[in-house]
Amino acid sequence: MPLLGISPVPFQPHVVIANSHYLSASLILRIPEYIHHPTEQVSFHPRNVSWEIVKPQTHLRFRWDEHEAFKKECATDFNGEIQAHGDEVAFEVTMRNVGDQPHNWGVSEFCLQTGAFFGFRDPEGEMTFIRTSDRWVKVSQREPAVHNLIAKVNDVEEWVLAMALDQRNNPKGNRLIWPSCLHTNPRWRQLVPGESQTAHGKIYFFRGTLDDVYERYRVDFPGQ
Repeated sequence: MPLLGISPVPFQPHVVIANSHYLSASLILRIPEYIHHPTEQVSFHPRNVSWEIVKPQTHLRFRWDEHEAFKKECATDFNGEIQAHGDEVAFEVTMRNVGDQPHNWGVSEFCLQTGAFFGFRDPEGEMTFIRTSDRWVKVSQREPAVHNLIAKVNDVEEWVLAMALDQRNNPKGNRLIWPSCLHTNPRWRQLVPGESQTAHGKIYFFRGTLDDVYERYRVDFPGQ
């Protein structure tokens, strides 16, 4: 079974995911991709992220080390953890309301860039799938998802790559040649000042089928 290894990108909330089968390519997980600034009404890519290597290539922790005054402007702070186990990567991101008013925004979009893997590029939307209540549907069909689960298939080598989150929302993917991405978007509850919430996610990357992915998802995210 090919193993997944992880390594941090300095000062960014980005993780490089390497697969021992594909030694010449890697994935990039951005957790999160965006932070919302309520005063400026813009979303931006966060920087100044500090990493702790708990165990090389398998276990990392991170936190946002931005100035406290700027966090206050954004009413948001975040930290997280990511672990690789065999052919899966588990991650969690905790958002904290550090503002003065309740809100349910701040941290948004968990992005898995797949562009380095040529077999997963899908400009037509025919190899990327979301899950309805009872079946997999190509993203080109534009049906609404029931689960926050999205997957790509590689027909040549029968590999699947998927991303899932324990908060119900609409997963998305883009059809660009580079970067070709999978997105699972958190849906935070209304947090009062000082309150936190944690989103839990999984990445699956193995030789198998979409139905294999769904079986793992059902075990890992019961009730979703």
